[in-house]
Amino acid sequence: MISNAIELDVKSILRYVSIASETIDIKWLSRKLKEEKRRQKQGKLGLKKRKHTYLYRASPHPLVQWSIEAESWRKACIKSRKMELREAVLKFAILGKSLEQARTCKGFDRLRNRLKIKKEFFAATFEAEVAASYTARNWDVEFVEEGNERSPDLKITRDDGVVFWAECKCRDTLTERDRNLNSFWIELESTLLRVLGPKKLNYAIFIKALKDPNFAQLPALKDSIFDAVDKGGIGNFDIAGSKIKSVSDPTGNFLLSVTKLVDPDEEIKTTGIGFQSSENFDRVAIISEVKRDTTGDTHFRNPIIMAFKNVKPSDKVTGIIHGFKSAVGQLPEEGPGVIWIRVPDNAWSDKIDQSFKQAEDLLKAELKGRHNQRVNVVFLMTRLFQKLEKDGQTGLAYKPLKLAIEHENPCQSVNKID
Repeated sequence: MISNAIELDVKSILRYVSIASETIDIKWLSRKLKEEKRRQKQGKLGLKKRKHTYLYRASPHPLVQWSIEAESWRKACIKSRKMELREAVLKFAILGKSLEQARTCKGFDRLRNRLKIKKEFFAATFEAEVAASYTARNWDVEFVEEGNERSPDLKITRDDGVVFWAECKCRDTLTERDRNLNSFWIELESTLLRVLGPKKLNYAIFIKALKDPNFAQLPALKDSIFDAVDKGGIGNFDIAGSKIKSVSDPTGNFLLSVTKLVDPDEEIKTTGIGFQSSENFDRVAIISEVKRDTTGDTHFRNPIIMAFKNVKPSDKVTGIIHGFKSAVGQLPEEGPGVIWIRVPDNAWSDKIDQSFKQAEDLLKAELKGRHNQRVNVVFLMTRLFQKLEKDGQTGLAYKPLKLAIEHENPCQSVNKID
């Protein structure tokens, strides 16, 4: 497994952010930024109703969000005279660095147009990064035009005249199971907030599924939670000891803990609202009103904590095989071909070595004998971003990782395809 270092200072970050904006379309981006700022202003007006619907508003185009973060970061750097890098800004700069190298490639205009489409943005940025890695070697790269037949993303011609093809796949962040579970918890969470928020019912609610839930179970679960709130709570959440005591709901499908935190509008003077637990929850939402007084102290009011836990963890690895098989079909049968697969950022951060080993074993099984011989090598990539805090200072650790898995018997044997 290889870690590819990247060095960026403030000046180069600002330069690459500017390159990304101008290369994609600065006028388009400016228009989208104005639209998003109007939506955010309307969302703030809706805060008075305390239904917290702003939490579930569709996210803007990633480039728009990155631009907002970059401007906020620039102002913060000027004010503090310190560079405390943010993840979105670094991603923006990495994109700009890739686009600077890839924009001279044949067919780049087609990629530029895809970068403006929200659902294609991350796939297109990955293609730009892969193309840039080849152009940095002075190899010829062409973005292949999609036609009626399936085709790869890139055609690469090395300086020795060897031609090969590359297909890039961004693995879905969520499997179908994860998407269903995520939709279930979001629907429950938003329903609870629409009721608890306006009434200032400040509770900590912990829910553990005893089997994978489905939407048919949602009405009974909501009724159980609201009934518990009406009764002042069930189970117990010991904030000081961070212990959660749960009881079964009437259906036997869930374990619940519903604990009152504070009375309506009661202010809490503390550095932050949160909780620690010996259990890891799959989804956590913490909502509270916050204000800072003239002395600099922070006060919280009307907090709500909700945490959900699935019966078994998400499968973060085996989904790459679906992406691999889809990519194989895009490559010419005669090869030689390369497949690049990106795992979502930080998706494997909790078990990085174990996840890479599992993925490597799965892909090796697909790259032997007469199976998938059009593929010479698969590159598996991910990026780790981690916030750092020390002595009141904050920072960002960034580590890109790449693993190569070669076919033992490809159609065409070509050295140094990487």
